[in-house]
Amino acid sequence: MAGTIVLTGGAINLASDLTIAGPGSGLLAVSGGNAARIFTATNVNTAINGLTFINGLADGLNGGVLVQEGGSAVFSNCLFLGNTALGAAGQAGGFGGAIYATGAVLSLYGCVFSNNTATGPGGLPVDVGSYSGGGGGGAGLGGAIFIHNGVLAITNSWLAGNTASGGAGGGAPLPGTNGMGAGGALFAHGNSLVSLYQAFFSGNTANAYPDVHGALAILGTNGALVANGEGASVDKGTAMGSMVVGMAITNVLTLANNWTNPVTITSVTTNGAGASSFRITGLPATAPAGAAIAFKVIFSPLAEGALTCMVSVVNSSGSTPYLMALSGTGMPKLNQVINNMLPSSG
Repeated sequence: MAGTIVLTGGAINLASDLTIAGPGSGLLAVSGGNAARIFTATNVNTAINGLTFINGLADGLNGGVLVQEGGSAVFSNCLFLGNTALGAAGQAGGFGGAIYATGAVLSLYGCVFSNNTATGPGGLPVDVGSYSGGGGGGAGLGGAIFIHNGVLAITNSWLAGNTASGGAGGGAPLPGTNGMGAGGALFAHGNSLVSLYQAFFSGNTANAYPDVHGALAILGTNGALVANGEGASVDKGTAMGSMVVGMAITNVLTLANNWTNPVTITSVTTNGAGASSFRITGLPATAPAGAAIAFKVIFSPLAEGALTCMVSVVNSSGSTPYLMALSGTGMPKLNQVINNMLPSSG
């Protein structure tokens, strides 16, 4: 590298629209010195070309190079190398090792993201009465990029060797569970639209979805996101409540394709001890780009008692399979209840 600018006064706040034309990514680097994030931007439009960004650190925060809230950012012919978002123990942070964007439009052309890391917050020790142990670690999401409720276009770019890892559980004597790392290169969250054209992923790592997370989303009856693998929820309509054996209750949920490319649904299966009491209808063979498709979850208990299952939606996106937990309770039939109330003969 011909020259490196090391920040010594913390992150640069981009307070107004700005265009930066660098001399070339091999000629000039901007470094956070493993001590600071490089840029923050709120409701502004920025365009940056021909720079390298190294050693940015968001300690206890998100986005080692950039946090973009609203507005837009365009990066062309830039390198993002060795940047980190590190969650603070017992708190938040750890999303987007290089870039964290929310409610923004982010465009990347001819860029390389390598060796960036998003690490979730560690758990704190817990001491409650006679119990002492550790709290669970937090999630690290999007080793290179995390986008929430925004638009992301990646063109002719490489994302290689990036890592998303969960924070460690709190310490002795009983350690808490470690957090989850997801989206080793990219994590798309909420109602984000993502377009990939000649975007190449290689050697990224995470506990789940080592390259890309977030094409499909399932929205509950209340419109809230049913996160991949989360427990059944009354508010979201995945905890179906009680129903008499042989009768049925139907909830309508929504499948959203947040990408700008169609997603193929290759299979939908229900697994678990109560799987035969749940059915899914109305899911298409292909979810068109940007589509929101209503589908039905039907609970018709075949037995009394608590019933659960896990629905697996295998698809052609990076977030495959999409797992949705369902639960319900089977109640006795009315004639059975009446018979149980009648005195026995003899």
